[in-house]
Amino acid sequence: MKTHAYLIAIVCFFIMSGCQKDNPLAGLPADAVLLATEGFSNPDGTKTQVIQDRVLWTDGDPVNLDGNPYTVTVSGGRAYVTGFTVPDNRPFFGFYPADINASQTSVTVPNHYESSYTADGFQILKLPMVAMAEANASCIWFRHVTAAVRVVIQNTTGSPVILDRVVVSSPVHQLSGSRGITVSLDGVAVSPQAATPAPSDMERCVAVKFSGNPVIPSDGSTNTEVQVPILPIATQTDGLTITLYTRTPGDSPTRYVFSATASNPALGRNIVMTARIRLIAGGSTVKTGYYSVSDTKKVIFSPGNLQYQASTGAWRFAQHQWDVVGNAAGNTTAEADGRASQPYWIDLFCWGTGSDPAALSANESSFSEWPASTGWHTLASTEWAYLLQARGDDDTPRYVKASIGGQHQGLILFPDNYIHPADGGTLTGLNTPGAGWTSFSLANWEAMEAAGAVFLPAAGYRDGTTVANVGSEGNYWSLTPYQTGAHRLLFSGNDFSAVNATPRTYGYSVRLVKEM
Repeated sequence: MKTHAYLIAIVCFFIMSGCQKDNPLAGLPADAVLLATEGFSNPDGTKTQVIQDRVLWTDGDPVNLDGNPYTVTVSGGRAYVTGFTVPDNRPFFGFYPADINASQTSVTVPNHYESSYTADGFQILKLPMVAMAEANASCIWFRHVTAAVRVVIQNTTGSPVILDRVVVSSPVHQLSGSRGITVSLDGVAVSPQAATPAPSDMERCVAVKFSGNPVIPSDGSTNTEVQVPILPIATQTDGLTITLYTRTPGDSPTRYVFSATASNPALGRNIVMTARIRLIAGGSTVKTGYYSVSDTKKVIFSPGNLQYQASTGAWRFAQHQWDVVGNAAGNTTAEADGRASQPYWIDLFCWGTGSDPAALSANESSFSEWPASTGWHTLASTEWAYLLQARGDDDTPRYVKASIGGQHQGLILFPDNYIHPADGGTLTGLNTPGAGWTSFSLANWEAMEAAGAVFLPAAGYRDGTTVANVGSEGNYWSLTPYQTGAHRLLFSGNDFSAVNATPRTYGYSVRLVKEM
């Protein structure tokens, strides 16, 4: 059904298909009854979107009217059914799809939807709709029972990616209606209410799975948009987590997870919230969350620390977030000219050496980004400070010093609107500069990473070819100069400074970000 096939954005007002015309039935069979649908309301939308974005019937769609099945015909931009006699003395109900588990007082909303895409970019998705028409109606309005989460996906990996499924979940909200929802009989709008009993785990999760192997374009030029229907949430929408499963041909699905919150305080019936995710090339299969680094700027972190190989001029991100070169060759060996040995990877750089990353004792007069012209960049010291000290309110989890599995020490950063998973361990020492390392198991970290957390390993520092404090101290460059030195982020088991001045000749870690 192209009805619930959405174009690029979401409508802000009702869209009528044929019901607004002066003679809406002209040219149709004598017993034709028009069908129309409403559009989703988008708090971030504009009136200019209304003309382009609509919900469309598809020829052959099955509907149930007053307890009997009918088939939709689409002709000349109008959708209608024939053979249906509108009752002349009472209101009646209609349902789409025809096999929906519904009655005149309740509708059951599923927690799993099958979906696909058409060649012209429509998402084909059967969303529960209910119509309640008055006597002698010539046009039957179908109204949405659900709210929706709109997931906008941009693929910048440079390789085609197949969309497998999108899952929306919440630890606090009921998102599907296996217990049924109540439908108002007010004659104007369908007003479902979530069931009052405590929902089961299945009711906290809604999935849309795609058939036909739809491909997300590889160059990032076109967004793919997915609508996931959920029950209206009458309270704050903090707590929604979107999980995107993609794959390359022949591979198993890869999981990308992040948390999202609607810009409006609540999701009512017929309201949509938007969450955006960008797929990036790198060594991590888990998508990091969004991080505010100023009042107006949000970023994602690279999936690992930056590494460079002088012999090939190649850049890469560490395969795992905790991976460091440490005391291995590369950081600790040099050629006669004082540059890093050719065959090895290095990950401790002098300040601003994007144009000459192999220099092990450079004292640059100005900053040169690592690596150039990729869209990744280094945070300014003011952005590190905002991220770690000013973001959110007093209860916002920003960071914790952590020891993972007893072998990886570092700083865990939590994304905006982070929801700590039940299997993520106990958070102690949050946002506390003087705290020591909080212990987490590998399983705890995997759960936090899946919820969008970032890990900055304590990779130590380099002075010439001498590397020290690996596993006990972390140093991360900012792009901000300070007198003859520059600012860094510094942390250890007994120290923490978001903005700390240091000589430019030391070798420190680099963790890049991209602005969203």
